[in-house]
Amino acid sequence: MGDSIYKIEENINKIFLEIEENEGEVSEEQLKELEINQENLRKKLSDYNKAIQIYKNYNDGISNEIKRLQELKKVRTNRIEILKNRVKDAVIKFGNTGKSGNKVIELEDCKLFTKSTKVVTEYEDRLNILRIEVLQYCRELYKNDILNVGDDLDLIGLIDAINAKCKAERGNDFKPFTIEDYNIANIEFNFKLSLADLIRSNTYLLQSYYGLDYCTDINLSINKNTLKEFSNNPNTKENITIGILENKESICMK
Repeated sequence: MGDSIYKIEENINKIFLEIEENEGEVSEEQLKELEINQENLRKKLSDYNKAIQIYKNYNDGISNEIKRLQELKKVRTNRIEILKNRVKDAVIKFGNTGKSGNKVIELEDCKLFTKSTKVVTEYEDRLNILRIEVLQYCRELYKNDILNVGDDLDLIGLIDAINAKCKAERGNDFKPFTIEDYNIANIEFNFKLSLADLIRSNTYLLQSYYGLDYCTDINLSINKNTLKEFSNNPNTKENITIGILENKESICMK
């Protein structure tokens, strides 16, 4: 049985190798060899079934090896991060101050120095609350046909109403959202519906969510450029409650 399977695999592999060496072009002769007709029906169906199982087993082995290598990479990456953090701490503690105010240590074989970058930390819990509350509040306005948009919208009044609802449900210690939060929060609409449903919808895209919320995904994130602008302004910096712009020190090795 083993020789039979080996022979089947060898014959089929020979055809596929020729095709692959010819950049995927299949000749008439190769098509004829792979063809299943009435005369060879039972034998070729059986042979191809065996070959498919062999290829599946190969793929399973490859998948397992990829998984093993990914786990190994994860372990090695963790080791790298631990060592880099120890190096960074040492350079910050014992290094000389460079021209840009960073810390530097020069060794015989390399130069180690810190680099400061601005990173955004999103407060996911508050972003999620903001997303839920704004959409629920606007949905109710829409269903009651009182959702105003554009210049007719009282944004501050809307924010106050949503904050009042949040405090009523979450307690007076809840920190209210601010106009700055609304300016730096980006909302992404992802509509997924049939073309027929879209044509039947007959509403503007902005309003479509409330009529098509059953098939719409919503994601809320922070506009990093706006957050940076507001964070650098002393009049708005302290009003941001859904994220923060922080300095992150990293270590460079040359």
